[in-house]
Amino acid sequence: SASASPGPGVTADTVKIGVLTLAGANSAGSGGFVVSPQGDTKAQAKAVVDSINAAGGIAGRQVELVVREFVSSTATPTTETAACTSFTQDDEVFAVLLLGQRTSAARSCYKKASTVMLDISQAAQPVSTYESLAPYYWTPNARDLDSATAAMVAELGSSGFLASGSKVGVLVEKEAAFEGVYTS
Repeated sequence: SASASPGPGVTADTVKIGVLTLAGANSAGSGGFVVSPQGDTKAQAKAVVDSINAAGGIAGRQVELVVREFVSSTATPTTETAACTSFTQDDEVFAVLLLGQRTSAARSCYKKASTVMLDISQAAQPVSTYESLAPYYWTPNARDLDSATAAMVAELGSSGFLASGSKVGVLVEKEAAFEGVYTS
């Protein structure tokens, strides 16, 4: 409603947005995967914010950018929750762009703080994740893991890669929500 508070990090003139930039070229977790260089993500975020502000901001408010660097190759639920706490308690951001944070502990922390999460990591999430974090979690980059997995298996079957009754082996994030998608 018009009388309701717009949320943390929002004033009459500004809205604080947190951006988590990756330090180094390793993917989340310490699995040893190497991802393509992403360039200067801090400069990229600043350029987007400058463009938004030049066009009048968000709902007439200027965006204040809060940047934190994240070392995803050494990520744990504890380090990811610490990043959330910094954004939500120290900086009181309205929203955070997630890149590289993968644990449910971090996402639960943001939800508890009523902080909007825009997950730009391109990692599909189970439908149960979207449901449990609503209305604070959104990703523009990937469809849900449940339908993506079903579509992939169906396509492999219709393309002749799987015979009727074949089993498919999958490497799974060790988290109940991910394991549940593949089990079903």
